[in-house]
Amino acid sequence: MAKANNKPMTPPIDTVDHETKLISLAYRQAEKELEQQTASSQVVKHFLDLGKAKAELESKKLEYEIKLLEAKIKSEESTHNIQQLYENVLEALQSYSMAVPYDDR
Repeated sequence: MAKANNKPMTPPIDTVDHETKLISLAYRQAEKELEQQTASSQVVKHFLDLGKAKAELESKKLEYEIKLLEAKIKSEESTHNIQQLYENVLEALQSYSMAVPYDDR
């Protein structure tokens, strides 16, 4: 179990700070109830849903990272193929220029 934190929180400066304070208090209360196994089914479901949403986002992120890596691999292969084509063209041009004598009459 977590230690009870009974020290008073500083008063909020503005609305955002006030909301942050209330959210913090709600999370502390939920944590306390979950640890003591007295949390309502709504509280339990809320955190299960958060965990599920996080897992889905992580899964989606992995899918996008895989797609990105596949695209990088294709790009590298394409670059290699283009370089090979340039080399072939240069070799063909060099062999052509050597095969046909130049007549400067």
